[in-house]
Amino acid sequence: MHPSKFEEQVKKHVESLKKLGTENAADWDERRRWWQQKVTQLLDIIDKWLGPLIQDKTVTFTRSTDSITEEALGEYEVQSGLVQLGTKQLHLRPVASVIIGGFGRIDVDGPNGSVMFILSAPDPHAPRHLLRDSAAWFISHPKQRRELRPLTKETFEQLFTDLFGIDG
Repeated sequence: MHPSKFEEQVKKHVESLKKLGTENAADWDERRRWWQQKVTQLLDIIDKWLGPLIQDKTVTFTRSTDSITEEALGEYEVQSGLVQLGTKQLHLRPVASVIIGGFGRIDVDGPNGSVMFILSAPDPHAPRHLLRDSAAWFISHPKQRRELRPLTKETFEQLFTDLFGIDG
């Protein structure tokens, strides 16, 4: 007995979904690796910015591995950071790669408040294929979510002093 036209149509549809799912899985795997690399690169930069303070043992900077679960990316591991200044700590915790308006978010929690690091394209109007290539880190304050400041050595140092309550 030959399959009906309906059965053939449904089977063909299922096969196309399987193929699409395999292609999308590969894209999401690549996206996850890219995000993990961006987080590691950021922690490397922060380690470098804090280098002199780490060398003279004023602060310590340690990394650990956190597990994150996202619908599109599944469960995966990513590095996080911890800055220790005396008895006070500054935590850098990656939250997600798939976010609205960006390519990832890291929550930064210190003794005197919290901010977010957002991985986003500097020019959201750039051609879609160039957006991820131009992604950079920005600081977002809870009370000013729409205002993103570029994360630079200078803005990190200001953030560091603010979150640790260091008077200038």
